Amino acid sequence: MSVSGGRTGCRSQQEALKIAEAIKASSALQLVGVAGYEGALGAGRDAEGVRRVKEYCQMMVSTAALLAEKQLFSSEHIILSAGGGAWFDVVTECFTATTLPLPMTPLIRSGAYMAHDSGLYARIAPFAQPGASHHFDAALEIWGRVLSRPEPGLAFIDFGRRDVPFDQDLPNPLWIRNADGSEPRSAAHLRISDVNDQHAYLLLPDDEGLQPGDWVGCGISHPCTAFDKWRYLPLVDDDYCVTDSLETAF
Repeated sequence: MSVSGGRTGCRSQQEALKIAEAIKASSALQLVGVAGYEGALGAGRDAEGVRRVKEYCQMMVSTAALLAEKQLFSSEHIILSAGGGAWFDVVTECFTATTLPLPMTPLIRSGAYMAHDSGLYARIAPFAQPGASHHFDAALEIWGRVLSRPEPGLAFIDFGRRDVPFDQDLPNPLWIRNADGSEPRSAAHLRISDVNDQHAYLLLPDDEGLQPGDWVGCGISHPCTAFDKWRYLPLVDDDYCVTDSLETAF
C-alpha cells in the first residue's frame, strides 16, 4: 500500500482489492499479507507527522480487514509489514492495537537499528526522542587525514562523495587525533561544509592547530547510504584496535 505521490504500491483499497482478486485467481501466487512503507510520510517528529503515519497505518489495517472479509488471503494468518527505522514505534502501536478477522503478525523492517548514525536517525528515531528509556549508539564512523591547510579557517580531508553518505546530512566531526594516532580530542568545534568526489571541506577556527597528516573522525548520517558505499568494514574495539572485518552485501 502507498499514497498519492508516494512510493510504488496501491493508492486505494479498490486497487488493492483488484490485485488481491487477481492473485486469488492465479495458480502461481498466494496472498499472505499487506505491506507498505511509512517513512516518506512524516518528515519530522511533530504532531502532523505522527498523524499522517497513523492514518497510513489505519489504511493498511482496514485494507487487510477488507481482503480478509472477502476471503482473499490464502492462509488463516495475516502479515502486516511496515515500520522503517524512524517510525517503528508508531507502526507497532497501531498494528498491535487492531483486531482483524484473522490472526495477524506485525512485521517491522527497521534495518537502520543495526548501525544507527550521528545525523538523520539520531534526530528522528524513536529512541532518540525526549523521555526515551533506551538509546542506540552510532556504530559507523569514517576517519580521514588532513591533506592541506590552504588558507585560514579551511582544511581539506581525504574523503568525499565516493566515500561518505551526503544525501541527508554531511559527515559530523567527532574526534581529532595526531598523525601518529595519539592525543584523541573532541572535534565539536569543526564543521564539514561540503564534499567533492574525493575531498571534504573542513571549516575550523583560525587558531586550530590541525596539521596535514592529522586524523579527523566523523559520524555519518543515513546508514543505508553508507552500506551502499562501504563493501568492507574494519571492526574496532573501544581503543580503535582492529579486531575483525565485516563484508557488506547491501
